[in-house]
Parts: sequence; C-alpha cells; structure tokens
Amino acid sequence: MNSYYICKVRGKNFHRFIQMLYAHSIPIYQITDLGDRLLITLDEDGYQKVKKMRTSYEITLVGMKGKARYLAFFKKYRLLLASLVIGLFLLFFLSSFIWKIEVVHTSEEIRILLLDALREEKVYPFRFKLSYQEKEQVKQAILEKYKDKIEWLEIEEVGTKYFIRVEERKIKSQDTKDTPRNIIAKSDAMILSITAEKGEIITKKFDYVKKGDVLISGVIHKEEEAKSKVQAEGQVFGEVWYTVSVLLPTSFEEVTQMGKPKRHLALHLFSSSFGLGTKDYQIRKQTPILKSSMLPFSLSYEEVIPIKTTLKHYNLITGEQRGISLATEKLKLKLPNSSEITYQKVLKKEQKGSKIYIEVFFKVKEDITAYQSIENLDLELENKKQEETG
Repeated sequence: MNSYYICKVRGKNFHRFIQMLYAHSIPIYQITDLGDRLLITLDEDGYQKVKKMRTSYEITLVGMKGKARYLAFFKKYRLLLASLVIGLFLLFFLSSFIWKIEVVHTSEEIRILLLDALREEKVYPFRFKLSYQEKEQVKQAILEKYKDKIEWLEIEEVGTKYFIRVEERKIKSQDTKDTPRNIIAKSDAMILSITAEKGEIITKKFDYVKKGDVLISGVIHKEEEAKSKVQAEGQVFGEVWYTVSVLLPTSFEEVTQMGKPKRHLALHLFSSSFGLGTKDYQIRKQTPILKSSMLPFSLSYEEVIPIKTTLKHYNLITGEQRGISLATEKLKLKLPNSSEITYQKVLKKEQKGSKIYIEVFFKVKEDITAYQSIENLDLELENKKQEETG
C-alpha cells in the first residue's frame, strides 16, 4: 500500500509552480484548482522533495491517503491503542484463570472432601481453567475414587468461578432386627413387578404410585381386622421417569491415543507444565525429581500416553446423539446398578451461544423398594379407624 499526501498551495502563477515540480521530476497524481489555492496529491518521494524546496509558495499538508494515513492515525492514538490492546490482553489472560471454587452442599464434611479431591486433581484457585475434556476426566476420577460417598458431581463454570454441585450417596443400613415395617415406594412410579415373602401386597402391576405409598403392608389382616405386625419382605420394580439436561460445546477437542506409553522429563512452572520430549500427551504416572519450596518450580519424571487432539464441531443435528450419550452417563451415575433404561427421547434442543442445550426424557426400570417402620403402630387404634371409615 502506497502513501499519498494532499498539499494546499497558495501563491501567484500556479502554472509556474507546476512547471517547477515537473522540472524536479516530482509526479503529480491529482490537481484541483480552487481559484485562490491549489490542491495537489503527491507520493512519498515527491512530498519529501517538496518539503526541501526553497520557494515563495506557501505549501501546507492538509490530508493523507493510503499507508501514510494509517501510520498518522496510529501515531496520534498510539497510547490509547496500546492501552486498549494491553487491557484486552490482561482481561483475556485473567479471565482464563479460576479465581474461586465453591462447593454447593449443606454438609461441611462433603465440601472439605470435594475441595481436597479437586486439589489432588490440580484444580484450585489461581490456575488456568480446565477444558471440557479435562473437566470430564476430573469428574470421573473423583466419582471413581469416592464412589461410596458421592452419587453425582457437576462442575459448572460461571465467569471465573467454579461451582461444584454434588449429591451425597446415602448407603442404606441393613436392618438386622425383626422390626415391623411396611415396604413403600422410593419414588413416583408405575409398578412393573411386585413380589412379597412377608406382608400383604397392597398394589398391583401397572398401578401408578407416589413416593411414600405403601406397596407391601406389614400389617396382617384376618377377616378385615388387623391382627399382627411383621417385617415386610419383598421387592418392587417400577418404571420411574427422569428428565436430564446437558450442555455441549459447539467446538471441542477429541483426544485419541496414538501409541504405547512413553517416559519423559517434565518442567513445572507455576500451574503450567512443559514436557521435555513429547508434545501431546496425557499423564499416566508422575514421579517428582526436584522441587523447590521457595520457587514455583519443579522437575518430574512422567509416564505418558501420546495422544492426537482433533478439533471437532457440533450443531443441533450432530450433537443430538452425543447429548443423549452424555445424559445417559449422567443419569447412570445416580442410578443403582440393578436399574435399566428402557426408553429415551429428546424433549428439547437449542443452541445458546457457544453451547448446545439438550434435554432428554428417560423411562427407567428401577428397584423402588423403601421401608417404613410400623413398630409404634397401635393395631387396636388402626381397627377403630377402619370401623369408623366403614
């Protein structure tokens, strides 16, 4: 891109001035005669020659075109532009860090457990944010390690904060006493099968029940009169309904293993790591060699798996199946091993900025057996109530 300069010329006999420019081999790209003044357009070389000429004509620069115009603009606003660039860089740089991690749960023990588990996975404030793939790996590692304590886990990113949403796993204590009890519904469901070893069956197949409804009663009746209480024994399977929503990135990196495990040295500086010998890899095992308590520097020996990272893209059509798979995985983390997903259907899918929102409906065959103590139930009072109600 060439530079052009627009000059205003004042004086007498403009014809003589133009002849003078031609005599000095100065090309004129445009001439505009305005009567009392002349506007001429020169290139870079011509403008420099005119500036050095000794003449009685008054020559003033009034405008620029091409490269010179942009250079003048940057020169005039260089401080403002530099501040803007630095500000944007700092904003981008600082927003790529995790500034705060908050575990959303009422139990302090679970909150401390999760924060410690995240730190073991190198997720803590003032380090770089995780990619989508890294977040999934961290979730799976924590769920696998604490499967007896954690039922479900989600890492939600809001600005520069991570909100960790968690559901504690409740382990049922085995009732070893012969305590009278009912078997009740653990959740809203449609009865699929019901078997009873002790107690009286109250419901039947294909009945719709609500959470807490009695399915197998521990009260034994004879001729419509409550005679005794037993510890109801049996099992009930029902069709339970779930709606699970997931967010997919429109762009993500797919990681593929590209060979056998290798070993290399790794330099760790602040929260960043640099492998000395292998470019793209996943760490399998890490052995510290050198570590400084004063400086944010360490050296370790790592066993790694070479990987290939491919950038892939989702849209509403291609992302549907992936969304169903993720929703299924998410649901299975909450379900007992004996559960079986029998039906699934996408209820809603839409793109929200750089994310795809997918909502999936599931029907699940699930053990809905739960227990309700009737140890303090008064059979005489129960019979009176039945007489009053007819």
